[in-house]
Amino acid sequence: MSAAQQLEVFEALREMGITEEKAVKVATVLSRRDDDVADVKNDVKTIDMRVEGLTKDVAEVKKDIAEVKKDTADLKRDNAVVKWMLGFILAAVMTVVFKAFLH
Repeated sequence: MSAAQQLEVFEALREMGITEEKAVKVATVLSRRDDDVADVKNDVKTIDMRVEGLTKDVAEVKKDIAEVKKDTADLKRDNAVVKWMLGFILAAVMTVVFKAFLH
């Protein structure tokens, strides 16, 4: 509440017969209330900006998780191929070893 508005409230209260002391108190309280409302509005704007930033961060994390899942699937597939290759190599080595001892 501006000083002019505070003065208007004070004068209106005085015209209604309220004592000067009480009129000053009421005008002061209304002024503080308006300041508090302005502070809350600023806090809400700050929170909105933070939430927007967090929303962007969450989107980036989701994207990163999707990439990690894809990479994990690729590694599992590659691991299966390596296991099969190792199996064939072991079979070939065992065949050579068997043939060497059987002759």
